[in-house]
Amino acid sequence: MKLLKGIGIGLCLVTACVLVAPNAKADDSNEKTTIVLTQPVEVPGVGQHLLPAGTYVFKLLNSPVDRHIVEIYNQDETKLLTTVLTITNHRVNATKDSVVTFSERPVGQPQALKAWFFSGQLYGEQFVWDKPSAIEPAQENQ
Repeated sequence: MKLLKGIGIGLCLVTACVLVAPNAKADDSNEKTTIVLTQPVEVPGVGQHLLPAGTYVFKLLNSPVDRHIVEIYNQDETKLLTTVLTITNHRVNATKDSVVTFSERPVGQPQALKAWFFSGQLYGEQFVWDKPSAIEPAQENQ
């Protein structure tokens, strides 16, 4: 009798899991952020891109392998402009708003995207620049 009761409880649990599973969502925290740029900004990636002043949407790529890939779209998300590799970055205090930081650049050059922190989080995404792109501005700034 105990065996039948145990099997019955097990079947009920399996049935409950099967019924609940379709309603469970996978990790869809793509940290979508709309960003308004008031001046041109250079972003790393293949061929590096210069984003003119305007509105853009940043999202984490929903990849089962690596969550450190940022996709940058136009304002209405109809065109993927670039995909950028990032590494984890840490900040001391979280803010209620998303924050984008920029690297120092010589006068007359566009700002360079450095990091993106989603609202309320201590960890963000630091954009990875290839070595020549990182060294040139540093040499110009001495």
